[in-house]
Amino acid sequence: LAQRIAALKPADLGREAIAGAVAATLRLTGRDGGEPEWAAAVVPYLPASTLLPDVVDRSALERVAARRDAIRAAREVARGIAESPSGLQPGPPPQLLWWQPGTDGARLLRWLSIDEWLAAVRAAGDRGELPEWPWLVDAVPGTEPAGGIANVPYLARLQPSSASAAATGRWLLPALTIALVCAFGLVLAQQLRAQRREGEAVRAQALFLTTVTHELRTPLASIRLLGEMLAEGRARGREQEYYRMLASESGRLSMLIENVLDLGRLERGERAYDLRPTDLGDVVRETVALVEPLAGTIGVSGEGEFIARVDRSAVVQALISVLDNARKYGAAPIEVSLQRDGETIALAVRDHGAGVPAGEREAIFARFRRGEAHAHGGTPGVGIGLYLARTIARRLGGELVCSAPGDGGAGAQFTFSLPGELEEVMA
Repeated sequence: LAQRIAALKPADLGREAIAGAVAATLRLTGRDGGEPEWAAAVVPYLPASTLLPDVVDRSALERVAARRDAIRAAREVARGIAESPSGLQPGPPPQLLWWQPGTDGARLLRWLSIDEWLAAVRAAGDRGELPEWPWLVDAVPGTEPAGGIANVPYLARLQPSSASAAATGRWLLPALTIALVCAFGLVLAQQLRAQRREGEAVRAQALFLTTVTHELRTPLASIRLLGEMLAEGRARGREQEYYRMLASESGRLSMLIENVLDLGRLERGERAYDLRPTDLGDVVRETVALVEPLAGTIGVSGEGEFIARVDRSAVVQALISVLDNARKYGAAPIEVSLQRDGETIALAVRDHGAGVPAGEREAIFARFRRGEAHAHGGTPGVGIGLYLARTIARRLGGELVCSAPGDGGAGAQFTFSLPGELEEVMA
């Protein structure tokens, strides 16, 4: 597998499915034995969307950023040298690039440190070649390598630039005034934004605690009532039905607790995934069996095997969140379908309710956010189920989106797009 990944070309790594597969492999190998040997060759060409904190360590991301910055700096240097026979240009900190014409038509290049350049400027000022600050400087190249200002070769003299000599008196004071006003405005705006974010965070936390407390109380009350009825013999003849309801309510309680715990793990970067080839058809049937006692009969369609390299428990958790959302806010019947589209497996959940307005189909995936129609209603909900479901899908190399049903009918459709099994993708 390492050999096959190392042999990939940059164009291959630009394909979403292959980039997701390579990122998933980085998660596994990075967790077990550090960064693999092939990471340095492929990580710079992976799309930014795959470079999540749990894919490569911070040092690898810093090396990628440094390499891209160096490439951009080299292009700027090459452009400046091509456009001017002589000049001075910032290079990789803390250096400057000084170039001038050579005797054979080629350009002579030399890297200067910041200290060397400042020494040349001070020397020019001491000799009276430069006025008092402020000024912009033009470097005038000489014909001899020796004798340059402060030992900078081929540097004949420094002089005020024509732009600064003509314009300094006119624009300096207004420019400084505008700069100070803008700086003050930016600082004030940042403080106001920080205060607003802090207030919103406090309100969201209070609402979250209140909602979670209510949500925990509801299944606990149902479990207690069902247990009492079974213990007192008031469910004679309906024991199996009550047992199924107990299992469903306890599963709902477990899911809520797991979602709250997972929210903390995700934000701390502690959520790990065990990626293995998994038949999503089995996952769908298992999950539907857990949800049906509360949601009623759920239709499942899709023939054949749908093998994906995913974390089984994570997919179950994400699918339960979407099914529970369809149960609470949609309407029966709920339908689950599986189909393969090239290298991607699409897992869709569709209900027949009022649907989600087009303007809210992205907003409902935010933390603690519900649709406007249910934001202040009596329908229970914490507002983290869809957020966790989409986050899990993306961590597995896929995506979760909300759309209108493809047949134009009523309801909403939530579709997971998950990468096929890695061996199939790489083939």
